[in-house]
Amino acid sequence: MSPPRFSDRRDVPYLLSPTHEEEITALVARTVKSYKELPLRLYQITRKYRDEFRPRHGLLRGREFTMKDLYTFDSSVESALETYEKVRAVYTRIFSDIKLPVLSAKASSGDMGGDLSHEYHLPTPLGEDRVVSCDSCDYVVNEDIAHPGAPQDVPEGASFQVWRGITKDRTKLVNVVYPRWIKPLGGGELREYTDQDINLSAVKSAVPDLDAGVEDPLPFWSAATAPGTGTATELVNVVDSRLWPSLGGGSEAVALGASGWPATLSPPAVPLSVSSRHTTGCDRQPLNLLRIRTGDKCPQCSSGTLKVEKAMELGHTFFLGTRYSALLGAVASEL
Repeated sequence: MSPPRFSDRRDVPYLLSPTHEEEITALVARTVKSYKELPLRLYQITRKYRDEFRPRHGLLRGREFTMKDLYTFDSSVESALETYEKVRAVYTRIFSDIKLPVLSAKASSGDMGGDLSHEYHLPTPLGEDRVVSCDSCDYVVNEDIAHPGAPQDVPEGASFQVWRGITKDRTKLVNVVYPRWIKPLGGGELREYTDQDINLSAVKSAVPDLDAGVEDPLPFWSAATAPGTGTATELVNVVDSRLWPSLGGGSEAVALGASGWPATLSPPAVPLSVSSRHTTGCDRQPLNLLRIRTGDKCPQCSSGTLKVEKAMELGHTFFLGTRYSALLGAVASEL
């Protein structure tokens, strides 16, 4: 969400800043001229403003809050990575000193950018996040980026279920097709899965513009397919790769039959295109659309088992590379 913008009595524009990477980088670009002035670490505690609708323990997140931030600037990638690890070590030491059993979990950088980040989570039933950890190695990640281990089997002839979503522009209905039953590796009783087990991060890897915040897309889709609106364009079938062969894999459209269209809605007046996906959008990996469960095998060491627990995020470090410095001209000379 874009920050609120204002003007003073002379029509000078202002905004309430949600974060300060741009301003701090612009400051460094104006003041730091030589590599001899690096590394540089700028620390601040200040107000941030974010209009987020996020329930937290029965409350809504305040739009104005105080946050501490550390911004670091280095002369090389190697030096920046060294700084990053030092900051991580400080976080770990602080939580250890105050006796908090915090997990350092690899995480997605999200809108901040960069390809390396870690969150610091306190396991608690009140947490909003889910952290996955292994009992035999150092694998600790936010569930959003957790990779499933070896694929578990779908029983022959097993039924499938459909969870529905919609894209942010309301032009595509997304049918998420997943197995109802899974056969655990090594045997054991079949596991049943429901809509609550859908891994939305996996779905978004196939449909990046999915609006994950919509719980019931059908009212939006009904409006999009109403005569005269002309906004609906496509049905997108996102299929768990384990179901792909049994659902007409390799054909232009998965044979979902009546399940492909919501039974509560009338067929659209205008024909829609249909596409089907069973791999991720970027690296074409098979789609596992179900969340990891406690007891699954670790994808890193293969011998350990995973534990999934709720946790509360207490801190976050990002390695942003040159995302801001390159755009804002924060360049130091070699003199």
